[in-house]
Amino acid sequence: MKILYVEDDAGQRDRVSRALEGARQTVLTASNSRDGLTSALAFKPDVLLLDIQLGEVDGLVLAAQIEKEKRTRQPAFNPQMIAFSVSAARLRNRALVAGCIGVIDKLRIEPTKVLSEIELCLSKPPPVLSLDEWKTAAAENSSELADLLQKRIETLDGTVTQLRQAQAGLIATERIAATGRMGLALAHELLNPLAAALGAIELLNSVSTTPKRKQYHDIAVHEVQRASRIINGLLSIHAPSSGERSTIDIVAIVQDVLLLLDKQISHANIVLEVPTELNDHMTVGIYALFYQVLFNLILNAIEAMPCGGTLTVAINYTTTTMLVQVMDTGGGIKAGSQLFEPLFTTKSDGHGLGLYVARLIAEAYDAHLYAENNATGGATFIFELPLLQP
Repeated sequence: MKILYVEDDAGQRDRVSRALEGARQTVLTASNSRDGLTSALAFKPDVLLLDIQLGEVDGLVLAAQIEKEKRTRQPAFNPQMIAFSVSAARLRNRALVAGCIGVIDKLRIEPTKVLSEIELCLSKPPPVLSLDEWKTAAAENSSELADLLQKRIETLDGTVTQLRQAQAGLIATERIAATGRMGLALAHELLNPLAAALGAIELLNSVSTTPKRKQYHDIAVHEVQRASRIINGLLSIHAPSSGERSTIDIVAIVQDVLLLLDKQISHANIVLEVPTELNDHMTVGIYALFYQVLFNLILNAIEAMPCGGTLTVAINYTTTTMLVQVMDTGGGIKAGSQLFEPLFTTKSDGHGLGLYVARLIAEAYDAHLYAENNATGGATFIFELPLLQP
């Protein structure tokens, strides 16, 4: 006899199938309703032994599916279905309405006795239900099926929502990629006018060398050179071989950024706290890129305190990393903020790329960038860098 046994309890499935095989029956097993239906159509068993309490789909719903297949595929497909349940009496009528010829109580029957119970069910006609019994059982089965359909609809709704979100994400990614490609092209083009501007500034300086003109000249040269370094650094993210890493001092970069932003710090009535005992803190990277990261973090902290506050820059260590911490006393990070996502900004005149580019740079050079709210208010942005190994 060919027997298909559908049971989600692995231990029970193993015990019963071994007992049936020991009695020289051909046994195939399935652990869920989907595999049960597929196996039934392929295996064409003489008997389908169904667990009622399956995880995904009620076993009686599977029985109804099998009964439908029997009507369309006879005589090639005509398994006799027997329900296998821990509450046989309660489910007897429902099982008969679903097309089963009998019900076996799995708690009462030992695995070695299952075959004799199957043979007993096959040897006698199914019990005949009264009209009221049949109507009640059919209503219960219909209710079970309706609940299943509702769950499937909810699952499909969730899947559709996820697909729409994924589609929106892909569209946004493509927009970002297109913006990135355009940005790279612009970066290449900007290098030429920057070089020309630097040459013109140098020529102007040779014409007149008054102290004031010399001061403005030095500022202009410094900023044009910095812009060139930033552009070259950003290009090196997409072409790493074009950017050469070197040993750099993070403290020197912090000091350079604070010097450039000194007027903005003063005008915003911000108190600057930087430990005076800072010594050299060395790591490996590209000066222009790490300058850009720290510039963005410190500028972000300044802009978070339009009415004044305290800006603290600290450097701490773990066993393998250096933590550059930029702390402010502003309004903190709002729940749900996607600070490091491209095009996300809370500023009316912001472009939403500063922190995104900063994290992109950090990740390209084995560093990490993240943020957290302070217990006393404000936020801390942490630039975590690998230590320079001796």
